[in-house]
This record gives sequence, C-alpha cells and structure tokens, in this order.
Amino acid sequence: MQARPNWPLALYGLGRAYLQRGDLRNAEAAFAKATENAPNMVDAWFELGIARRNQGSTGPAVDALSKAVQLQPSHAEAWLYLGLSYEESGARAEAAAAFERSRDAAQSPEVRSQAEEGLARVRDAFAA
Repeated sequence: MQARPNWPLALYGLGRAYLQRGDLRNAEAAFAKATENAPNMVDAWFELGIARRNQGSTGPAVDALSKAVQLQPSHAEAWLYLGLSYEESGARAEAAAAFERSRDAAQSPEVRSQAEEGLARVRDAFAA
C-alpha cells in the first residue's frame, strides 16, 4: 500500500477488509479515497454507501448509492440499499421508485424478494 497509496483497487480491498471487521469509519475512508482516485468505480461507490448507511449517515449514503446507480443502472443491490436509505430518511416516493428499480433489475431471488418487501412497506406507509 505504501508504494501506491492512492491505488483504487488497493483502497477498495482495504475498505472491504475494514468492512468485514466492522470498522465502518476506516472502511468509509478507504472507499471515499478509492472513489476520489477512480470516480467511475461502481463497487467503491456502492460500498461507500453501505459503510455510510451502517453508520446512520443516511444522506451521505444516498449520495454514494445514487452515484453507483448512475454509473450502473442495472445494479440491483445498489437500488435496494438506495431504497432502504430513502425509506429510513422518510422519502417514501423515492424509496418506492428505488425498490421498483431493484426488483426489476434483480437477478437474485433474494434481492428481488427484499425489494418487493421494501416496496410493500413503503406502499403500506402511503396508505396509512
């Protein structure tokens, strides 16, 4: 890491290691540095959003996850976590739209199911 301190793949790997250890603050820092050095690195934006969301930073999580889906509109998991972040912030219309995009893009039955559950929660909240 010292030979290439700003190498995006190394920073991404470091962020994943921190995330797996539960060190969210250092994970966020590594992913943020990776996105600075490789602004089109979708996975770094996605993981940055996850690290921020898991720290309760909903607004910054929305920003990072929005960038991930902007770069890769078919990223079903990014849409799912964007929906969850919007839901947590009370932005129900945006959450519903993100959950729909996740459901429609999902290859995995698990992601599709989670998106449908999120969509149902948001719709129930609208009806209440």
